[in-house]
Amino acid sequence: MKRFWTLFSAFALASVLLWGIFTHNVWYKEGVIIGLLFVILILIIMQQRRYQLMTALLEQKVLERTAELSQLNEELKEQIHEHIQMEIALRESEKLFQKYFELNLGGWLFFLLTKDGFM
Repeated sequence: MKRFWTLFSAFALASVLLWGIFTHNVWYKEGVIIGLLFVILILIIMQQRRYQLMTALLEQKVLERTAELSQLNEELKEQIHEHIQMEIALRESEKLFQKYFELNLGGWLFFLLTKDGFM
């Protein structure tokens, strides 16, 4: 709505300026030119305000997105830590199993499991 009234004012002043030019009224022309400059100044101020609002909005979005990414980054770090712990546990389990197998306990375990019908 503000834009409508600003454009309407600019159009009205431009119309009056053209009328003043055609009637050759010098004082009238100067007043209209000052009024037109005033409207241009208002348009510039409105544009600057709009720019400030857009900048603030973008800064807010950047802050929100940065917070989201930081949280996701922390979650990924936790998952990586969990995977490393699982990998360490798996390697230790493999070493233990290999040790038992080398002691031939693996063969006895296999024999017992198949003998009792587990496999």
